[in-house]
Amino acid sequence: MKIESILTILFITFLIFKYFQLPGSNIIMVTFLISVSILYVFLSFYLFCDEKIQQQNLIFSILSGICISFAPVAILFKIMNWDNGNFYIFIGILLAVLIYIISYFLKSKAPDHLKNYYKNMLLRTGILTLLQLFCILL
Repeated sequence: MKIESILTILFITFLIFKYFQLPGSNIIMVTFLISVSILYVFLSFYLFCDEKIQQQNLIFSILSGICISFAPVAILFKIMNWDNGNFYIFIGILLAVLIYIISYFLKSKAPDHLKNYYKNMLLRTGILTLLQLFCILL
């Protein structure tokens, strides 16, 4: 969760840069959000683990990482006012809510050592969903 806290602070900082139209803010925002998306795709099994990589649902981590990686790309399209930004936000919210619902049901049936893993997954997808909903207002 520390890495996502740092990424969120960086995102807010870059969003402020973009708002004040500072030189280079667009390229920084594009590079940052694409990097976050790639990070979720390729390192989701590591980012979502609780303490040890063995204490997780590995297949679910990889699939949710692929689905969640769509959120930064959707936010990027919306912030940069590129074509179909609203469509990507809709798909991103849909995927995040799907992962949230699956995590919620898996948490209720999970053994004790996986409860924290699913709680963290619920928190991540909830925050990404809220960020995407916030971007709709932009």
